Amino acid sequence: MPINPREFAHTLYGQCAEDLFLIQNFFGDRQDGYYVDVGAHHPYRFSNTALLHERGWRGLNIDVDQRAIDAFNEVRPNDTNILCGVAGEAGELTLHLFNEGAVNTLSASVAEEYRQLPGRVVIEERKVEVQPLSVLLSRHVPTGQKIDLMSVDVEGLDEEVLRSNDWSKFRPRVLCVEIHGANMYNIHEQPITLYLKEQGYRPHTVLTITSIFHLTD
Repeated sequence: MPINPREFAHTLYGQCAEDLFLIQNFFGDRQDGYYVDVGAHHPYRFSNTALLHERGWRGLNIDVDQRAIDAFNEVRPNDTNILCGVAGEAGELTLHLFNEGAVNTLSASVAEEYRQLPGRVVIEERKVEVQPLSVLLSRHVPTGQKIDLMSVDVEGLDEEVLRSNDWSKFRPRVLCVEIHGANMYNIHEQPITLYLKEQGYRPHTVLTITSIFHLTD
């Protein structure tokens, strides 16, 4: 009998196979979970939540790019999709909007780094609303809803976003956080790791640019 390699293939959407890793190590066949995706970017491309959504999960997607929210509203209308930036304090920040939406940023220094990369072009800069994560979660996560997974990828403001959460109220079981330069040798020394340890989280693994943490209590 001929071997069909497709029988052994896996569908995945995460940039570093985060989604497949999460299912295999934390969530298994669960079909009723809830996620929060901060800096969601796209409902499929580089998405840590798309595969979970296909399995029946629902959640909250937050992005500062109208193009991203339009895409989520089109293919994930049963999610809550919010157009807003996330930062330590409520107010306005300058959005550096690139032709490559995956590197949009509210950080001027990160935007300058990306401008030096081949093919990266800023197509617009404008003021946008930002809110602390705790405010957005209080507004949009259903009362009593536990968060199974939170993914944070905001190009330079990841620690600030995490610090803006109310950890006494919103405690996701698993966290995916973009930390450039982290690896299994230095993950315990990263500022984000040290902060999350104070909140009761332990690093589980590093998948290239994404570090995965799990709740210990």
